[in-house]
Amino acid sequence: MSNECDDVLHERELREQWETGHQRVHEAEHVALKVALESVNDRLGHMNEFRIQITDERAVYVRRDYVDAVNSSIDTRLRGLERSKSFMIGYVTAIVAVATLIMYFVSKK
Repeated sequence: MSNECDDVLHERELREQWETGHQRVHEAEHVALKVALESVNDRLGHMNEFRIQITDERAVYVRRDYVDAVNSSIDTRLRGLERSKSFMIGYVTAIVAVATLIMYFVSKK
């Protein structure tokens, strides 16, 4: 009978230890879940701040189609100026050549 009583007491102790351990496991899971949730919320907060920062930066960027249009306009105007410069150099060279010839023939007389 003493053996049976000892076995029952031992089984009861084991059961109580298991219940205590099981309860601690659930408490630890709850703490781990809470920490993980806080971590995810923190990361999401940082992601939202980054998204806002990117949106703010985009507001100051110049659109590519605008830059392309301005560059095209500048290229067109620059080509016109280069052409005008070439014509002017040609005219001045021609005038200098004619003036040199005139000076040459005038000085011969």
